[in-house]
Amino acid sequence: MDYDKKCTILVNTCDAYSDVWDLFFTSLKKQWPNCPYSIVMNTQTKDYSFEGLNIRIVKNKSGKKDCWGKRLRKSLKQIDTPYVIPILEDFILFEPITNADIIVKAMKWMEDNKKIAAFYLHQHPFVGKASKKYDGFGIMPLKCEYRLTTAVGIWRTDKLMKYTRDFETPWEFEVNGSVRIRKYHDEIYALTKDGAKYEVWHTIFGGVIWRSKWHPKAIEIASKYGVDIDFSIRGIMDEDNPYQLVPEFGLRQGFPFNMLKPIFWRTLYTKIRKKIRFIRSMI
Repeated sequence: MDYDKKCTILVNTCDAYSDVWDLFFTSLKKQWPNCPYSIVMNTQTKDYSFEGLNIRIVKNKSGKKDCWGKRLRKSLKQIDTPYVIPILEDFILFEPITNADIIVKAMKWMEDNKKIAAFYLHQHPFVGKASKKYDGFGIMPLKCEYRLTTAVGIWRTDKLMKYTRDFETPWEFEVNGSVRIRKYHDEIYALTKDGAKYEVWHTIFGGVIWRSKWHPKAIEIASKYGVDIDFSIRGIMDEDNPYQLVPEFGLRQGFPFNMLKPIFWRTLYTKIRKKIRFIRSMI
């Protein structure tokens, strides 16, 4: 059976990250030169091509409320393979892919067990005990954190569509979605420590873009691949504060006088909005 035609690589991106595309596809071509799977990249309005790779561009601008989840779902509707490997555009490869056979094994396992929604091709901190049936993998507990993750894995295309909400960001997909999918009881597997030998996609944890800024290691990686990038446009993240965190404003501190401060109302609005989006995502 020709499994090469059963799976698609989906690079779900947006126009704002077009400065990352050359680095991504340079690493893909260099580290996986014989990739047998078709490649689809979702943009909003931009065209793109890369010499030596056959990339099908799907343009999915979703109007004023142009959400990551809606673009992902629109792209999945245009994929005709039963399995898909979604990859974020800043997951830059820095080692060769030498064990891609595990992808075919995962497809075979999913064909034999219709309850399996996905195999994550990376180690997960909350993975359960090692499976006796699926070498190197363990099942994800139903109520664990980040049971849904944007890390590289092979999915049933229809299941990923079912799990995603139009209005979600990648972070909401992971956090809220992991709570939402508890009702489905589908099986999701991830690599255990003993299964590290099967890890396929070697990249920087969290990708080379953190809070819209370049990870410092991206400079070294771009130089290695000979990709010219103007790092001054995005800037480089602060390694001492990688999440670009700012002190949280406490609503109760100085109450009720702090109600006179604009930051009080912005914070209150943000908290209420997050709560509403969480409740909405459970539907």
